[in-house]
Amino acid sequence: MRNQQLFDNLQIYDTVLQLMTFLWAADDASNTDIIEELQKQNSKYLETIIRQNKKIISMLETQSSISTPK
Repeated sequence: MRNQQLFDNLQIYDTVLQLMTFLWAADDASNTDIIEELQKQNSKYLETIIRQNKKIISMLETQSSISTPK
């Protein structure tokens, strides 16, 4: 009888541990999704910044060539 109780308790603990593992894995997957999305946003913003900087440099070069005496 005591062995049966021990096995029942082990089965309950095993079920709880499996549920906890599942929840941790699900949380980890959502964190991975968030990180991937943030990396996409970072790339997009970096491309925008580079494009804007190139435009500014071009405008400055144009302004410099206009204002420089020949």
